[in-house]
This record gives sequence, C-alpha cells and structure tokens, in this order.
Amino acid sequence: MEDIRREEINYQQRFWVELIELKAHIYYLESFYLQAVRIETALETFLAVVSNASIAGWVIWSKAQFLWASIIAFSHLISAIRPQLPFQKRVRNLEPLINELRDLSLCAEERWYEVSEGLLTDQEINKLTLEIQSRKQKVSNLYLSSIPLPINSKYLSEAGQLTQVYFQKRYPGEN
Repeated sequence: MEDIRREEINYQQRFWVELIELKAHIYYLESFYLQAVRIETALETFLAVVSNASIAGWVIWSKAQFLWASIIAFSHLISAIRPQLPFQKRVRNLEPLINELRDLSLCAEERWYEVSEGLLTDQEINKLTLEIQSRKQKVSNLYLSSIPLPINSKYLSEAGQLTQVYFQKRYPGEN
C-alpha cells in the first residue's frame, strides 16, 4: 500500500506547480501594488492642486463659491480619512513583499534544473518545495497581516495569463 501511494506522488510535478503558483502570486500582488500607486498618486495630486490653488481659486471662482468651497471641504475630508484608506499601506508593504517573492522565485527557478533533471531525490525535492512554501508564507504574513487584500478576479485572470506567457517563453517543453 505504501508503494502505491509513493508512486501516486510526483515530487517534480509538485515543485513545478509551486514554481508556477509563486510566479502567479507575484503578478497578482503587482496588480494590487500598481493600483495602489495610481490611487495614491491621484490623491496626492488632487490634494496638492487644491491646497496650492485654494487662495487663487477663491478669488477667481468668487461667482462659484459654493462649488469651490465644496472642493476644499472634500479635500479636507480626504486628508482626514486618508490614513484609514488601504492604499498607503499597500504601497508601503507590497513593494518589499514583491521583491522578496521575486528573489524566492529566482531561487526556485535556479533549483528547477536539479529537480527536472532528476539530480535530487524525492525527499530532497519535497523538502525544497516545503521550504519555498514556508518562505512564501512567512514573508506574506510579515507584509500582509495588517493589509488583507480582497480577491480580485480581474487580477487573478491577468496573473494567470502573464504566468502562462512567462513559462511558455522560458520553459517551452515543460507545460
């Protein structure tokens, strides 16, 4: 019975799947990061424009005082709630997380040769796979524990497509 179970487990395939999932995870996080950067930049730009133009705008827009006052009030509201919005935390936390996961991905790809060529035993491949999973979990917990990310099906789809292209170009016979 133990021999049957052992034959069912393909350790090389498990490592390959972990390699693919790691790359897809990086692309997924990059989408969140880019979105957060765009939103933060837009917020900062809006606040800077309103702040710097408020005095001049008040004189120029004297006929539309209510509109200008509303814009200024809205900018103050954004300034007040901005620390509670997730975008600053995402920018601050996702960048180092993505960089660490990229390093881990490169290390895993470097080890793929040994795995794919059968230079490692099943036990060594299993240990290597679990080390990758463990490192991925640790860095994710470190950077994402305070900023949980919602599931975004658009980002998942994009990450899947980018991952597929990445591996088709670099490992054409492996898929």
